[in-house]
Amino acid sequence: MQTPITVTTGSTATDVTTAVATCFGALGTVGALLLALKLWRNDVARARRAQASTVHGYKDDGMYVVENNSNGAVYDVKAPRTGQPVVPLAGIIPVGGKAVAAVDDGEPERRGEKNPITFSFTDQAGVRWTRHRAGGRLEEVPNDL
Repeated sequence: MQTPITVTTGSTATDVTTAVATCFGALGTVGALLLALKLWRNDVARARRAQASTVHGYKDDGMYVVENNSNGAVYDVKAPRTGQPVVPLAGIIPVGGKAVAAVDDGEPERRGEKNPITFSFTDQAGVRWTRHRAGGRLEEVPNDL
């Protein structure tokens, strides 16, 4: 005597549970990939700004001073002035160096204080930056070369 074989058609509870778990697993994988991409992009942006964020400028006793405290040279340092020609400050400022230039910008100066200035420069990666006097904001700008 042979044992009858039972054949079931359609979905069982186990099949549905497996399908739901697979869908959640796939969504979790996609979410993890998107988060990894976002974190990578943030790291790239942070690295891009790293050198530029350590270059500062100020006016001291009538002189414009730009200090390069970064780990690479900066190039083509200029100071734009409202309604006047752009003033070239330095062709290159080496690591740990500074450029000093006499610039008459017509603005009052507080003696004994380092008054921030607006200036632009190119970092070692060829990215052009402007550091703004107001708040020291750093902005990536199109390279005008």
